[in-house]
Amino acid sequence: MTRFQIILSVLLSLLAVRSSIAGADAPEGWQVRGGVAGGTMVSTDQRDALGFDRAAVVGDVGFGYTFFGWVTPEVRLVAAHFAQDDGGSGLALGDVGVRGAVRFWELETGLSVHGGMAVTGNLVRPAMHVGLDMLYSLTPSLAVGPRVDLGHVFQEEETLSNFERRSTGATFLTGGVALRWSLSGAPPERTEVPPEPPAEPEAPEPPEAAALAEMPPPETDTSDEVWSLMDGLMTTTEQTELIAPILFETDSEQPVACGETSLYLVLDQLQRVPESTMIVAEGHADPRGDAAYNEALAQRRAEFAVQWLVRHGLDPARFSIVSRGEQDPLEEGDDGRVLLIHRRVTFRLVPSEERKVEP
Repeated sequence: MTRFQIILSVLLSLLAVRSSIAGADAPEGWQVRGGVAGGTMVSTDQRDALGFDRAAVVGDVGFGYTFFGWVTPEVRLVAAHFAQDDGGSGLALGDVGVRGAVRFWELETGLSVHGGMAVTGNLVRPAMHVGLDMLYSLTPSLAVGPRVDLGHVFQEEETLSNFERRSTGATFLTGGVALRWSLSGAPPERTEVPPEPPAEPEAPEPPEAAALAEMPPPETDTSDEVWSLMDGLMTTTEQTELIAPILFETDSEQPVACGETSLYLVLDQLQRVPESTMIVAEGHADPRGDAAYNEALAQRRAEFAVQWLVRHGLDPARFSIVSRGEQDPLEEGDDGRVLLIHRRVTFRLVPSEERKVEP
């Protein structure tokens, strides 16, 4: 493997690494790149044969489009002049290639690889070029910085009169100043995306709208036992300034069958009290299950009852909701009748002069 092939393989490897880590921070869109550099021939055979032992001046201009913020396919035109005793020798190079870049704040490091055809006099030969530059953004569109380039013009070896073989290819190294003019404006601003907040536990869903739809009062009541319980509760609640309670199914915020009728009774009673009177809805649960769960269930039962009454015309500003959970049992026991009267929502009336009520 020749020296140039080793250098080329290393530069291509660096380009692959930079391409894999490049971020979309460079300006996207059409760009014009160019530069001026000075250097010398580094291939010994050609320097000795052609007298390229003095400085060379190289200028180039390229035009390309940046994709994904870091990779730019482009076409270029390169012109070089090598000083000689007889006046010098010129080289023109037209090539196509690609440039990859990584941007850190205002500094952009780029690695480019190009291939094309070199014209020297009547000779047209293939050529390859690799370059490294570091550009600093002076304005949103203009960036300037140093560059280093390594180029090689390929040609088969030739046999001299003494039967020695000599490479007619040429390798030259230059360094200078590069610039880039972006036709698409400034690069996108670097923004940091804040981490997503941890997910909060889902709150219990409110009762479905369909469940809050108007429920016509039943024409007949089928549970004599439940109604006898209701009569007893209403007698008790009259003594504590409470009105008719609403009973609920097990582990549910849906009222029992006669609870629908209770809602209409409560609605009728509350429509008769002065509008200045505040209404406290207190939710209850039977003692089965976890205390925290029962408290949340009692809260949902009270919310259901209040939402139903509001949908039927009462002012929501008059209501407050208190969850008693399993704290206030009316009776001790675990039979079905006792558990039923625990699953209730009661209403307490607070006159305007006593609005500060301890729950």
